[in-house]
Amino acid sequence: MQQALAPRDQFPILGQKNYLASHSLGAMPAGTPGELQRYTELWASQGILAWDGEWWSILGEFGGRLERILGAAQGTIVPCLNVTLGFAMIASCLRYTPERRRIVLCDLEFTTTLPFWQSQEAYGAEVVILSSPDPVLMPVELLEEAIDERTALVVTSHAYFRSGALQDVERLQRRAREMGALLVVDAYQAAGCVPIDLTAGGFDFFVAGCHKWLCGGPGGGFLYVRPELIQKLEPSLIGWFSLANPFAYEKTRAPELNKGILRFLNGTPNVLALFAARQGLEWVEKIGLRSIRSHSQQLTGWLYEQLESRGLTLKSPRDPERRNGMVCVDFEGARDCQAALERQGVIVDYRPDCGIRISPHFYNQQSDLEAFLEAFDQVRGRG
Repeated sequence: MQQALAPRDQFPILGQKNYLASHSLGAMPAGTPGELQRYTELWASQGILAWDGEWWSILGEFGGRLERILGAAQGTIVPCLNVTLGFAMIASCLRYTPERRRIVLCDLEFTTTLPFWQSQEAYGAEVVILSSPDPVLMPVELLEEAIDERTALVVTSHAYFRSGALQDVERLQRRAREMGALLVVDAYQAAGCVPIDLTAGGFDFFVAGCHKWLCGGPGGGFLYVRPELIQKLEPSLIGWFSLANPFAYEKTRAPELNKGILRFLNGTPNVLALFAARQGLEWVEKIGLRSIRSHSQQLTGWLYEQLESRGLTLKSPRDPERRNGMVCVDFEGARDCQAALERQGVIVDYRPDCGIRISPHFYNQQSDLEAFLEAFDQVRGRG
């Protein structure tokens, strides 16, 4: 029987509930309250002087740990509040021209992704939204065909939120590079459960956050920029932390930007969220993405077979190599079933055109899935 990869008492919610919703919000590590207390103690005891010490150094610590986890070069990841602000930072670097103004994406992207990029039409972009013939996974070939010499930017999820299906982002990056376009990968549903090497893949942009598989809580978003692009791009969404010398308080109409990744930081960072993210990132780095991935595939593979044997419609790819750590199952009454499971302390969630999403993580074990299925069958009248 598959056992957890971490002591279960280090994730308090597991002592209260059967928690299988890490695709939505990762379980809080037991050490996180101490990190939050550390933040408040520094504020209380040092006031403004906290900026001279740990409040400032945690910016580099946060980025550095993510760089190690994701195979990124040092000095290429910067905090941002959420993916939308990461998109905004990238968009502020683009200069649309009549010859190259297309933004290519598909209709399987996350709910807020489509309207954000559509808003770029007000600034001269031409937004091309492809309709996927497959509700689970956008065929990579169709995205490739849409990328041409008119394309400025391609936007794709690494894992689609309604299915967990993994897009071939390495292949898309190669195609974008060939056509002189840039690629941005929204990895919120993959970062922390699917291994990736940002350096080896040559990725241009990678945006995600810590509150799902990285178990870091909300507000700990981040942006990766390919090293060769950092000094070439000039964001217009800048704040005092984007400047070369923010504490000089210079009066200037043409501020000099930081020469490194901090030029993409803009205003005052959410320091509290960085403290909240520390323990989750430590756990993921300690266990390692390859071990997490193997554990996930064994658990979700077993669960997939169990649900399939019940004659249910699975909305996730059958091949474990083609999905993240989530299994989606849909049937009549799925929303009510999710609510009934919640009342029994079994935590999964429901999304329209998707059904129930179940996601065991490194702190889960097979007995959690067995308990889920027992409650699931009872709710559906099969127990």
